[in-house]
Parts: sequence; C-alpha cells; structure tokens
Amino acid sequence: MNTITRKEAFECALAQLIAISQVVNNGKEKLYDYALILRSKSVQPIVCLKPLDYFEWNNSTYGENSYAFAPITSDYNDLIIGTCERVYSENGIFQKFKANEHPAKWIKDVLTRQYLKLQYDCIGVFCGNELAYDTSLFSKIHSEWIRYENKEDDEILYFPYYTPTERNRIFQNFSNSAIQEITDEYWHE
Repeated sequence: MNTITRKEAFECALAQLIAISQVVNNGKEKLYDYALILRSKSVQPIVCLKPLDYFEWNNSTYGENSYAFAPITSDYNDLIIGTCERVYSENGIFQKFKANEHPAKWIKDVLTRQYLKLQYDCIGVFCGNELAYDTSLFSKIHSEWIRYENKEDDEILYFPYYTPTERNRIFQNFSNSAIQEITDEYWHE
C-alpha cells in the first residue's frame, strides 16, 4: 500500500460523487463506484445499504457487520468526501492499493469482481441495490482503491482510486461551478 495525500484522496472522492451522479441520473443499473465500510472485526456477508439506511454496528465479539453502499444521499456524500477534511484525516492515513493484493480474500473478491446492481422504482428513483458479479467482457471494475482507517472510531473505509487522467475526464463532464461549490464546502488547507 502506498500513502497518498489528503488532497489526492479528496479529488478521488469528488470524482466518485460525480461518477455516481452520472450513473444514477442516466438510470444505469451497474455501479462500480461504490464504497465499503467495515470495522477491524468485520466479517462477511456484506450488507448493501438501501437509500436512507445507515450503518448499524453490532458490537459483537463474534464479528462485526460489513457494508457496501452507494454514496448518493447527503449522509453518504458527507461521509466519503468529509473524510478528507483535515479534522478527520488527522486520525488516520489514506493508502492506495491494488485490489487484487488485498490480504482478506472476501474483501478482495468484492473489490475485484463485484459491482452494485442498482434498482429504481416505477418513476425512475433509485430505491435499492445489491452486490452482483461482473461477467461482462469489458469490465469497469476499479483495479486500485483507497483505504482510510480511522484509528479513533475503528472504522475502515474503501472507495475507488481514480488516476489523474480519469479525474480530469470526469471533471470535464461536470459543471465547474458545482465542483467549486463542493470544494469550497469540504476542502480546508
């Protein structure tokens, strides 16, 4: 794992938010830009959070819950991009790693082979998701991810790593004023 700067993690989190909005706004069913959150004693299976649900840690000595989620609603957006704020980032470090090198087989399986299959209601509003295996010939699964471990809360957050080229391409297809607004709200030197 390679340590990356808080600024680079912030840019990846911002790219993730934009990429997700483009998938959901176009009613697509496959989301490769999801996130995972676990604790040090988390076990499988991974629970997929539905919109407006939130993490319910079970605090069990036999194993903790694990969650996959789509950072779409404001609570989830705040969690991912807010993690890059100075207050939170001082409690841990951001590390970039290759998904196929993750030491936990069940996490590696999710990061390298699965996506969130999105579900919409009859009027086209995102209403649920589930993990599914990608069998497509040209997969869009991320090969690199960011790991952030908050030492105070014992939480580990995973979200996709976007190369500088991928970030620039995503940012070019989005409103500059919206990017600036999000940056002004969340980024603090």
